[in-house]
Amino acid sequence: MPLSVDYDQVSNTYNSRYQKSPMDKVGKELNGLIVDAKARIVLEVGCGTGHWLASLESPERRILGLDPSRGMLQEAKNRNLMVYLQRGAARILPYRSGSIDFLYVVNAIHHFLDQEAFIREAWRVLAPGGRLAVVGNDPNNPVYKWYIYDWFPSVRARDLKRFHIWNMLEEWISEAGFSNVNRQTLFVIDEKKTGWKVFDDPFLAKSSTSQLILLTDNEYQKGLERIGQAIRDSEQRGEKIYFRTVLPVELCSCTKLATPD
Repeated sequence: MPLSVDYDQVSNTYNSRYQKSPMDKVGKELNGLIVDAKARIVLEVGCGTGHWLASLESPERRILGLDPSRGMLQEAKNRNLMVYLQRGAARILPYRSGSIDFLYVVNAIHHFLDQEAFIREAWRVLAPGGRLAVVGNDPNNPVYKWYIYDWFPSVRARDLKRFHIWNMLEEWISEAGFSNVNRQTLFVIDEKKTGWKVFDDPFLAKSSTSQLILLTDNEYQKGLERIGQAIRDSEQRGEKIYFRTVLPVELCSCTKLATPD
């Protein structure tokens, strides 16, 4: 069962997910952290098509973006942003030690082949006083609910293998030498689609999320058929069927204060 996505294949359609769900609160929170840290050099690891880079662009900062996908980086370049893009891997960051003031990741750490190595690399490239921010979600959270799991049975099992558990992430952060570790829920995506309206959900499109991208075309089609059949069955019973998403978006931030012993 594959656990990684070839984003070159979906890069030209990936941004459609942000048209109906831009998640502006994430950009505002990151911007506030950057201002508070007085950061001049900012790096996003796993920058993709540059959606978050665009929200943080400022003449007061030097913005860097790193991603392993040529296709995603080309989409970011097409935005004509005043940012510096580079292809590379999270586990071996191609930057000098102590050269970054603020490093962040949004909904990407589950793609990193070695998440613990990335945390160590983040500590290395950050300057003293520099900050790390990781934004994401954890399907192990008991509050977490995503209707996709109900209709595409293999997705949840795969997610539990890929996504970090926040407690583990915090342990790696502390072991790397970070201080002032703080975790908070930024907001909760709480949506309910009724009947056929679920097919208007941008995150039901196969190219919108890694979870669905990793499905074979046959698996994906069968899941859509299961949803459609469930809706028809509910209509025959004169009942409504709901498709619920409750997704806490969390932020873990920390500071590099000193070299670990």
